[in-house]
Amino acid sequence: MLIVPHVIELMWGFTPEGGVNFYNAPDYYDFVFKLMIVIGVAFVLPVFLVALNVAGVMSGKAILKGWRVAIIVATVFAALATPAADVISMLMLAGILIVLFFAAAGISMLFDRRKSRRAAAAGLPGSTA
Repeated sequence: MLIVPHVIELMWGFTPEGGVNFYNAPDYYDFVFKLMIVIGVAFVLPVFLVALNVAGVMSGKAILKGWRVAIIVATVFAALATPAADVISMLMLAGILIVLFFAAAGISMLFDRRKSRRAAAAGLPGSTA
């Protein structure tokens, strides 16, 4: 909740000279709720990718294979999610999302490597060390 006052202050700065801003409580709470939902969903998606990997639905290589699409989706999502009209906040959110995507892919690849080592140690057919 440290960001919300700064976002409101930035939005207040768009008011032209002599204009008046009035934020009523329902609009303010609606804005804060939507901002928290969007940011929360964005930061849970890498955890969801790792969970898909642990469940065996996707491999780490399959997650990493879609990095180009992930960068475009993160950038578009950040452009839509940031309430301010400046490019810096959009790129900061997109950068964080991209780093989290690659971290999730890296963790998934580590899990895959650990699974293949355990399978090779158990002598399962088709496993590579």
